[in-house]
Amino acid sequence: MGYSKTINIFHTEVGVKSLQGRSGGDDCYNGHQPSSAASQPSSRWNPTPEQLRVLDELFGHGLKTPTAQQILQVTARLRHFGKIEGKNVFYWFQNHRARERQKRRRELMSMRQYHSKEQQLWSNKESAGGIGLGTVLY
Repeated sequence: MGYSKTINIFHTEVGVKSLQGRSGGDDCYNGHQPSSAASQPSSRWNPTPEQLRVLDELFGHGLKTPTAQQILQVTARLRHFGKIEGKNVFYWFQNHRARERQKRRRELMSMRQYHSKEQQLWSNKESAGGIGLGTVLY
């Protein structure tokens, strides 16, 4: 899918979460207050469900390796749903591609193992005199 299709995705409405009632300033807690005054905010990005939904939607529509410009656009859109940086978007896509590859490899290995076992069963039936692929019935 081309760049123009990806841009159209940015203009679709995904259900904007209301930002009313949230405290102003830097949204370093993703809308949640720390458990105690002594605790430090996590330096790790914790995506909101809305951010994940948008990222999954973009990935599902064919955006697999976004350009630097696309990363900026996605980041700006996701900022409506909570704190996020461009590097978060970059690494999310990198990790998601890697997980998809791993999933495909696991599925392929599973299919190969299934077919190998199926072939062994047929071979065992043939060698035991049972009805196998090589047996002709009259």
